Amino acid sequence: MADRQNELINCVSFNARSISRKVLDVYFEVLLQLNFPDVICISETWLRDDIPDSIFSVCKGYSVFRCDRQSGKRGGGVAILTKPGLFCQRVNVVTNDCLEVICILLKGTRRSVIICCVYRPPGNDGNCVASLSNLLCSLQSFEIPIIIVGDLNLPNVSWPSMTASDSFSLDLVRLFISFGFQQFVVEA
Repeated sequence: MADRQNELINCVSFNARSISRKVLDVYFEVLLQLNFPDVICISETWLRDDIPDSIFSVCKGYSVFRCDRQSGKRGGGVAILTKPGLFCQRVNVVTNDCLEVICILLKGTRRSVIICCVYRPPGNDGNCVASLSNLLCSLQSFEIPIIIVGDLNLPNVSWPSMTASDSFSLDLVRLFISFGFQQFVVEA
């Protein structure tokens, strides 16, 4: 829940696997009406540049920040929507094809935070560890808390214990630990 005195934020994150189908769905409207979240982070939007932000018309007044998949392949994409009245701006980040990322700077009266929605397509290991490391290094320069949400497609990671059963997943877990990240959501 949002607590304006302590400046907590109510953030909802989900993998849509095509937002265009979900926006028309009653589920999405109910989610907004019941939670009225400050921030909505969506991975796998499946949106393209030719689809306008009005696709989110059910989210009346929310600011829309998007990073659509550029490769021309179907799927992917990330978006962050922010409640009216919040001061947010897009943080420009550089990644390669292994990650799809959108980051915003959310400024409060007493503290600010960077929120990033990240999607890593399955099997796209490539330079992913290096790309994620570069992203985290560039965000650290802001010297404010960073929240990472999304879908990294790491089924071999045990997030409560921050362990993994394969070397690639373990490298990513170690990277997050080295940057001081903690896992807060342990079940969906």
